[in-house]
Amino acid sequence: MVLQAIMKCPLTNKRAGQTPSVKHEFYVHWLIQRLAEKGYVLRKNKVGADIEIPALKTAIEVELGTSNIEWNIHRNLQESNRVLVCSDDKMVLDRVRDLCRRKERRNVFVCQISEAPELFASDLN
Repeated sequence: MVLQAIMKCPLTNKRAGQTPSVKHEFYVHWLIQRLAEKGYVLRKNKVGADIEIPALKTAIEVELGTSNIEWNIHRNLQESNRVLVCSDDKMVLDRVRDLCRRKERRNVFVCQISEAPELFASDLN
């Protein structure tokens, strides 16, 4: 029983029974609200990218430094053309930028959470 509690779930790369933090969920919902206001149709996921924008084949990951960021990016690139990783932690953003430079990932974008909505056009018509 104890062993099962510490095993990682292969689909989510989270410890079994682990739920996202309140802070993480707040940021995900905040981003969804801001992007929906711009006219985007979004999908919030329990497994996979935190947010998907199907029309743009874009995945958005909110990273606070507690998950396997490299694995999340790799997984998201399997299903999306581009990935936006956003965080409120400068060290996390620097780590992602460094990772992307080393792996030569040109379709991974990095920004502060508060700046993410501005990366998307406000008029889809």
